[in-house]
Amino acid sequence: MAKVCSLRSRVFFNAPLLAYAPLLAHVIPTLVIGFGLVIPNSPIAGFNQYTIGFAASVAGFVPAYLAAVRIARRQGVHHHA
Repeated sequence: MAKVCSLRSRVFFNAPLLAYAPLLAHVIPTLVIGFGLVIPNSPIAGFNQYTIGFAASVAGFVPAYLAAVRIARRQGVHHHA
């Protein structure tokens, strides 16, 4: 009998690097929009406590995401089918 569909996913990309794609998809547009569009046209333009705080809030997301990826890799994948 011929197989109709395979339940195993095929890997077309490097899986370890693919785990960081959501991180880049969040950080890069946030910095471009924030520092490129929003902050220059606002009263807080320039290098001050507000721009440092914005950069720190974006940078604070990175260790949280990296920790989550590390925890997920330790737990592994559990199939419930």
